[in-house]
Amino acid sequence: MKKYIFLFLLVFSFSYADILDKLEKKLSQISSITAQFKQQTFMEGLDQPDEYEGKLFISKPDTVKLEYSKPVKQIYFLKGNELIVYSPEEKQAVKTKLSDQFIMLKIFKTIASGKSLKSLFKLEKNEKKGTDTLLVLVPKDQKDIKKFTMLISYELNIKKMTIWDKEGNKIAIEFYDFEYSKNPLNLYIKIPEDTEWMEY
Repeated sequence: MKKYIFLFLLVFSFSYADILDKLEKKLSQISSITAQFKQQTFMEGLDQPDEYEGKLFISKPDTVKLEYSKPVKQIYFLKGNELIVYSPEEKQAVKTKLSDQFIMLKIFKTIASGKSLKSLFKLEKNEKKGTDTLLVLVPKDQKDIKKFTMLISYELNIKKMTIWDKEGNKIAIEFYDFEYSKNPLNLYIKIPEDTEWMEY
């Protein structure tokens, strides 16, 4: 298997302290999210990051789909706590349960299930980045995770997520064409019959 892969106006200043609350209110009002993304995975001791591209789909109440298109095709399909990782080029599929190993998927699942991000993280600080806000969060129970940041636009779109583990590794995902919708998505995964299945 391949590697698993505010606005500051002259008239008033936006309150950065409540950006996370505003984001969560926005998330509570929508039923789905779609976005293109570019991911960089930085491994301790390696000079160059691994780079990936794909598309994210989140649909309430409990479904997440990640479609990686470059450099290899791979699909992560999460419904409830059951995760399928499908590699079309290798004709292999793995069925497993969502674990702490897939921290980004746990974050997406939290959004899909309508739960608060505060169930996973506490807000440490926020920083103004032009018209955007960088939220710096620390995990409550994830012992292997050091820090998690989200770059949020003034319109409350998620522009970037970055997570650091305690071994010095980092995953950064930038989102493009980020779109909220009040309509749920009909998400599914189609696995050909000649696929080799494994379970963990």
